[in-house]
Formats: sequence, C-alpha cells, structure tokens
Amino acid sequence: MKQRDLLKGRVKRLLKDQKDMGQVSEGAVAACSSAVQVFVRDLASKMQKQAVEGIGLTPVELKKSVLANGALNFLHEKVSAINESDAKYHKPARRGKKRPTKADAKK
Repeated sequence: MKQRDLLKGRVKRLLKDQKDMGQVSEGAVAACSSAVQVFVRDLASKMQKQAVEGIGLTPVELKKSVLANGALNFLHEKVSAINESDAKYHKPARRGKKRPTKADAKK
C-alpha cells in the first residue's frame, strides 16, 4: 500500500470521526490529504533549516521553526510546552577512541 493511500485513509477516518461533518466526498478527502502532505513537507523543510548541524532534528528544532514562522501561530501554544532545557533533547558529541600517534608508538 502506498504512503499516500495510508494518509488518505487516515484523513478520511479523522473526517468521519468529526460529529459535525456529514458525508465526505472522495474529492474532499483527496484535497485534505494533499494539503496535509504540503503542510508536513513545508514544516520539514523549515525544520531542516533550523536544525543544528550534527545533532539531528529534535522537538527543540520543531519549536524554533514553528515560533519563527508567523503563519504557524496556531501551533505556538502547542510547541511552547516543549522544554528546551530537557537533557534528552541534547545529545553529547560522540567521540571516538584516541588513536596512538607514531610518537606514542615509539615510546
């Protein structure tokens, strides 16, 4: 099954769960799933620009990219709950073992 079909099924289920929604046409489901796809791609590209090189993407980068974008102010309340000082979001730099140098090997 394609990823698009999974998204379309999920959107259809979410729309049907809404009590104030009546029948939902296939065209409306397709339009909503396309809008979700565009939104997620846009958010991912903004997060990529905000990402710190070498650390990866964490909820902190999501928070920064949402707060930096005025068009996403409907998400500000949600992302403000992300604690930036939480240690699980900050991974220590990986360090390999020190290799002996030629000078150390001669000793």
